[in-house]
Amino acid sequence: MEKLYDSGKARAVGVSSFSCKKIEDLLAIARVPPAVNQVECHLIWQQDKLQKLCHSRGVHISVSLICLML
Repeated sequence: MEKLYDSGKARAVGVSSFSCKKIEDLLAIARVPPAVNQVECHLIWQQDKLQKLCHSRGVHISVSLICLML
């Protein structure tokens, strides 16, 4: 993906369903950091730690909302 980014064929790099550990590991080695992490989030599972980490490292969060039928 970094080669595509360098060539101008990709405007940004994104990831999906990355946990805090995966984001930290990626940021430690990536030359081009991800612009966005798409994750599942709902009232019961808000992933506060992941949201705070991404915010502090400049990675936007794109949320897939799951409607729960209770």
